[in-house]
Amino acid sequence: ANKDFLSLVEANLGANKANYYLDRNYKLQTIINKDGQISHRLRISYLNGSPSEAFPGGLYKNRMRVYLPFGSKLNRVLWGETDITKSVAGFVDYGRSGYSFLVELFPKEQKTLVLDYSVPIELSFQSGKASYRLDIIKQAGTKQDPLQWTVTYPIGYKIVSSQAKSTNPQEQIISTDLSRDRSFEVELRK
Repeated sequence: ANKDFLSLVEANLGANKANYYLDRNYKLQTIINKDGQISHRLRISYLNGSPSEAFPGGLYKNRMRVYLPFGSKLNRVLWGETDITKSVAGFVDYGRSGYSFLVELFPKEQKTLVLDYSVPIELSFQSGKASYRLDIIKQAGTKQDPLQWTVTYPIGYKIVSSQAKSTNPQEQIISTDLSRDRSFEVELRK
């Protein structure tokens, strides 16, 4: 199987405990094109529930690190309405591609982080079947943050998955959470 993964590590750089007040909601859309190439759009909606600037709450200053399969390409990063792609630093760590950048969220502020990226995985069909696996690694110390995974695939393909809660034509949606690591596996048939 082609293994894909996503791991996010946040570090609160503020001298406070604002991360305890954070709510996150993850939506990952995976697009498989007709050549079997894979791209993703990750949307993380953040809410800083800190009551005020006073300790232990306050500004959430987050050094975000995103780990992806080696050779992945981060195409665009939006923080709210602002394109911050140019402020992203790339690195390689233990054979994975990593990206690092800083975002800030004020008390009671809500913003969405959007990452558009592609991975160097091509589905190879054998006897008309290809399998794809995605592992999402839970961050330490985070809550049971909701996670919705949508996979979109070309016309003429069928998808087989035991985990899907709903399947629309050319789209499958799985709703779960990040209370622990999650693995998704689908089989495409053409």
